[in-house]
Amino acid sequence: MTKLIALAVMAFAFTVSAAAFAETPQERMSRCSKEAKGLKGNEFKNARNKCLKESAPAAKNEAAPAAMKEEVHAAKKETPQERMSRCSKEAKGLKGDEYKSAKNKCLSNK
Repeated sequence: MTKLIALAVMAFAFTVSAAAFAETPQERMSRCSKEAKGLKGNEFKNARNKCLKESAPAAKNEAAPAAMKEEVHAAKKETPQERMSRCSKEAKGLKGDEYKSAKNKCLSNK
């Protein structure tokens, strides 16, 4: 009887954790880019986009556990250095006060 309960618990844990092994968008992008390797320009983009569309998850509105959503959100959080770099690139080409105000506005929008 205890073996049956243990087996049921293991089966439940396996089905719940199966979502954790799904391919992330970054992994899918990397795989599709590798598959389109050797192509150039629009041919590369079209092949990669076709691959991305074909391998997209079937259920886009699939509800993920709250813990997974928090991990994804935390992983995308931009560090202050990354934000500074991004804002400097966005304000490139401006000079003086225009540059400073554009950069400050960008930095204040987290």
